[in-house]
Amino acid sequence: MGENITFHLRGVKYESQNYRGSAIHLFNAMAEDDIDILLRFVQLPKHGDQEKRYLARKKNDLYPPRKRYLPEKAIEFRKG
Repeated sequence: MGENITFHLRGVKYESQNYRGSAIHLFNAMAEDDIDILLRFVQLPKHGDQEKRYLARKKNDLYPPRKRYLPEKAIEFRKG
């Protein structure tokens, strides 16, 4: 631990302290090029018995059984 996670996408270098931060950078970068990518990702079917969603239109859909964690876990990528 202690090392930042670094990745390059289309010639831009992104760094974060953890995988969550990397995912945030990745989704934001993809949405800059394709505004509908987030909507298409949200519309994908759930994966097996997994209750948790990594991307949702409404933050209440992210962690259905554990709604008390939402304020500290949810971030908004784009309005709407």
